[in-house]
Amino acid sequence: MPGGNPTGMAIEMAYPLSAEADPDNLRVLFAGGVSTVALFECGNGTQGKLAFVLPEGVPVGNTQAELLAVPKGIEGGVYPPASRFSVPEDGSRLVFGTYSLTLHQATLSDIAVYQPDGSELTVVSSIIESSLETGWSSETGELTDFALEEIGPVRAVFRISKTLEGGYKLTRRFLFYADRFEVFSACEPHQSLLTRTMYAVDGIVVKGSGGQAVMDGVGDNDDFSFAGQAQWFAAFGPK
Repeated sequence: MPGGNPTGMAIEMAYPLSAEADPDNLRVLFAGGVSTVALFECGNGTQGKLAFVLPEGVPVGNTQAELLAVPKGIEGGVYPPASRFSVPEDGSRLVFGTYSLTLHQATLSDIAVYQPDGSELTVVSSIIESSLETGWSSETGELTDFALEEIGPVRAVFRISKTLEGGYKLTRRFLFYADRFEVFSACEPHQSLLTRTMYAVDGIVVKGSGGQAVMDGVGDNDDFSFAGQAQWFAAFGPK
């Protein structure tokens, strides 16, 4: 296991699942008895990917793990884990553990986080590809592929393809976990700004190369992201 605090880290690996195993009833057992549910994403035959999230209490270091797979057709044993997510295939409103959002025309939209009182606060209006050729503030285009690839107790996976203005071909793969999501994007011909985030609330942004700026809609820090060689950015609410 990696150092620091790896709790919540997503792990995926190639795995040849036995033909006798129930792919909907899998768990990973770690040293000390800590376990977590796993998702098998099919590939060719029994070869596919095993995905899970590291639970709290997994020892750091060279920890051995074991896959617990219930045979198909067994009754009265361990019940299959149920997905806690609400994921319609059309992406109309996706609900996860700490947030919800919409995939409107395959664009991440209306991203809201849950407040302590149970209400939702919309923090991002959209995350888009942004350029002079395709439009700075929208991701208008023709949707050519949209599919829910996987849904289970670990994550939901969508893939999309769309043709933007100017003939640019955008492809994306979304991995939605209980408390976060990951976006993998590519564009042909190449474009540099594939994930421009339109924030709906004020906040503070920091970057890996150092420094921070206030996000308030005024536009005084437009060049903040272009200074230095930052490998990552993070945005925080005002509180």
